[in-house]
Amino acid sequence: MSKEDKYFFLSNNKVLKKIEELALELGNLPDEVFYNHVNQDKNDFANWIEGVFKDKECSKLIRNIDDKNRMQLELLKFLVNKSLKPRKRRYKCDVCGRKFEKKVALSVHKTVAHKKRGK
Repeated sequence: MSKEDKYFFLSNNKVLKKIEELALELGNLPDEVFYNHVNQDKNDFANWIEGVFKDKECSKLIRNIDDKNRMQLELLKFLVNKSLKPRKRRYKCDVCGRKFEKKVALSVHKTVAHKKRGK
């Protein structure tokens, strides 16, 4: 699957690549374009989010929303809350006990923080 296969092509020829772009674009989207993608029979935005990004939580959140301002608000709240969720820090420094999300970050930390001090 190419990158373009994951893009969302709006009926007004604008292209969206990320959920964040959809959330921002909803504020400027003409009603006719919105209702072309969201109506009583379908919700193309929810389908795109679930199909491409595999985000069932976000998709479910907007699936039954048929108002673009409310959808924008719910998407923005979801994105903010998602960014504030604490991330798992699985890699622990055996010297000082500090934890890191990625192994490479732990490696850099050890090199910078502990090798300079001779530890």
